[in-house]
Amino acid sequence: MRPFILSLAVLGLLLASQPSRVEARRSHKNDPQVLPKPEWENCFWVTVQRTKKLAYDNWEGEYADIVDHLGRGGIYVRLNYDGVNLSNEFLAEHGLYRSYAWNNPLDDQNVAYRSTDRRARQWNQNSEIVDEETKKSGGNPADSDLTPSGYFKEGWDGMLDYVRRCAKDYVTRRERDRFRVFAGPNEYQYLFFGGDKWYADYGPFAQAEFRDWLAWRGEFAEGGRFAGKGRPGGEDFADDPSPDRAKGGNRSFNATYGTRFTTWELMYWDLDRYPEPLSRDATGMPGEGETGYIAGGFDAPRAPGQPMWNAFQCNLEESPGYRQWRIADALNEMLRVAVEECGVPREEVWTRQHGVRDTGAAVNRSATTLAPWMNVTPYNNIGWNLYGVPRDAKVWANIKRLADESKCDWGSYEFHPSPYDLNKLSQAEYLQALRLFHQYGARYVRCVTWLGNNTGESRHGMAPGTMRIKDTPFEPAIKQFLTEVPDLPWGSDPDARWLVPAPHGLTWDPDTEVVHWSDKMWEGEPFTYPQWAPFDYYQLATCDSIDEDGDPKGIKRIAKIKRDEECSAEVKAGKLKGLLIVRGVCEGRLEGPWSAPLQVN
Repeated sequence: MRPFILSLAVLGLLLASQPSRVEARRSHKNDPQVLPKPEWENCFWVTVQRTKKLAYDNWEGEYADIVDHLGRGGIYVRLNYDGVNLSNEFLAEHGLYRSYAWNNPLDDQNVAYRSTDRRARQWNQNSEIVDEETKKSGGNPADSDLTPSGYFKEGWDGMLDYVRRCAKDYVTRRERDRFRVFAGPNEYQYLFFGGDKWYADYGPFAQAEFRDWLAWRGEFAEGGRFAGKGRPGGEDFADDPSPDRAKGGNRSFNATYGTRFTTWELMYWDLDRYPEPLSRDATGMPGEGETGYIAGGFDAPRAPGQPMWNAFQCNLEESPGYRQWRIADALNEMLRVAVEECGVPREEVWTRQHGVRDTGAAVNRSATTLAPWMNVTPYNNIGWNLYGVPRDAKVWANIKRLADESKCDWGSYEFHPSPYDLNKLSQAEYLQALRLFHQYGARYVRCVTWLGNNTGESRHGMAPGTMRIKDTPFEPAIKQFLTEVPDLPWGSDPDARWLVPAPHGLTWDPDTEVVHWSDKMWEGEPFTYPQWAPFDYYQLATCDSIDEDGDPKGIKRIAKIKRDEECSAEVKAGKLKGLLIVRGVCEGRLEGPWSAPLQVN
């Protein structure tokens, strides 16, 4: 992950123009509803990421430190603490949940990473591969240097096998380890971070796939692995004998795209003509007359403005380029495997790093080639990693639109408004950044990191303290945010009326003639009735019987216990005729359900 900084200059204007509350996606009747038990699914979560390389015996102390500074939030607006080595008992004790982060399936997680075939790697526009150019460009050896092309079947199969391993592990451990977020893939990109210096992929597998995607040939022809996924209009070239000769009355490929190819074979290392693996030191772009070169062969454009450039590289949702289509299709297939084959719940799948920037179609995105629309599949929530805060309201509106259209949630797996210059923003500006997430309907925000980059180790040159929360303006902003967001079940109608659940744990001590019940609203949860602000008092009563619908009959009220009093009442044995029941009442005489009856005589 590399922080990407955006201006925060006009956040106030954004906030003024936004909806005041998450749009309800779970409708409520006019009748009052009983508060649901807080679960992952009905809460708004603000997660603080565990400090990197924190010793195993220190995480409990760090969580206590975080709670001491931030509080725990409310009942439905909750603070979460996320780390890979947290014990299940600790998580359960504090009502916390863990995320499962799976990484880039095109790096050393992939069995094909060990391949010595040069064609397995992504090629830059000068045909060099990541091993040769890493030090020159400042890239990272662990970046996505395997080609994502589906024509490299060993790599494609390795990618899906890795996803299957992760997804099955998640499903097996989900309840035991309190997993609720299946987040990935991470750093899924073409070669390098930042800038437009390098373009990829120009290897033979990607070149052949690009050609066939355009012309509905090979695996994109009827019966092929990718049949039906070719670029619209490509059917016109499917049976043409060559790019410069159309069959029938159609325009030729060359006439359509302004190219001058004379054969469908690749200019460099055609897969049919040269099927054998290439050594790492092979020349990627052999010259005329050299082995591997085919005169007049197909070749992808290698710079903006060349013929076919918009077909190769374009971020527009309505007409994506090959590079964008390829990554979006790979993501779709990976998540399909996770959900349909392995049983990961769709509502727990979040993209990670995917589509982190929405800077418009003019940006070439030669490194991370993803636009937010590429997150949208039938199998996931949209995870928008964000470093800095976009100031254009349309950016936020677009993310919400994509989530609404896909009927999914959106949020951020990694978020810091000012990761490099921690005190550049005021507490108010940090707070405004958090408000944007909630006001645009985000479901989940994972803030990084409590002590920041505490090791000084980073493949992106981040100094110690980078992305820190503690003792920066980000800290009090999170605390204020947790207290100001309406503490309501997530996604509910803000005008809904709520009843507290039925009390439980009723007992009567005949020696002291005192009735007791639990002050906890739900068994196994720490939340008490007074924590629900509208709660007013308990009402104690007896009843003659319980009907077949579970409703008490012949109710006689005997006591009213205020919200700040103990959950008990002295009741003389002589008054205890029939069954004893108790309920909670909220402001406006919103009377909750009666408890299960207690027979005392």
